[in-house]
Amino acid sequence: MVGYNKWEAEEYNGLDEMNTERQYRRNIDSNPTELDLMSDIISAGYTIEITRRKNQARTGTSDWRYDDDLFIVNAIVEDGNLYAYRGIDANPDNVYSPNTRMNYALTPARSLMRWFKSIAAAQPTVANENFIFTSGTGNYIAQGQMLYNCPIEGSTLSEKETIDVSNFDNDYYITPIWKTEYVTFTAPFSMADFEDVKVNPYGAIRFRCSDTYYIGNIVEINHDPNEGLAEFKLLIRR
Repeated sequence: MVGYNKWEAEEYNGLDEMNTERQYRRNIDSNPTELDLMSDIISAGYTIEITRRKNQARTGTSDWRYDDDLFIVNAIVEDGNLYAYRGIDANPDNVYSPNTRMNYALTPARSLMRWFKSIAAAQPTVANENFIFTSGTGNYIAQGQMLYNCPIEGSTLSEKETIDVSNFDNDYYITPIWKTEYVTFTAPFSMADFEDVKVNPYGAIRFRCSDTYYIGNIVEINHDPNEGLAEFKLLIRR
């Protein structure tokens, strides 16, 4: 599952909202684990607008149910000022008022695309990875393309299409930075070394096995200062 837990369907064409929930399945049968990428942060444009209109200071209405929630707005800086970025840059379809659309760059399909390189790391090659749409809420037939401000898609993207390597703008978004392989070993490690690692506990360590050098991200270090040794568990970088 990927998307947003909170959105509003009661007013202002709320069923047109696309920053809602999507479910996908991978094109493999050997991994039954469910990955929950749902967020409680509100990015739904209709919900943001309703909350703004129901501001108690302006309308005198009672507290609104989203008053204490966190909201996110995709913004740009122009002439030193921060503005909400509105609109679908190209090829909008199945969307009310595409020119005023808020947070289109943050739709669930695009959120899943940003997770692609991490999920696909388990495959021998990312070309084998597919995220197949199975269901959704709100408007999951919307489509369009973002062209500016770091777009992730390389062509028009539908909220209900299968996500694979052909959807991406460049290889940066599909190339995993690690393998799903761990390595453990014990090596000399002083107290000074341990203090250095504490400054960057999620950094990488270079090590050699036979005549081959590898780099691994730190998962766990068990340091024995009395022996001057540490047991390392690293996640191998590609």
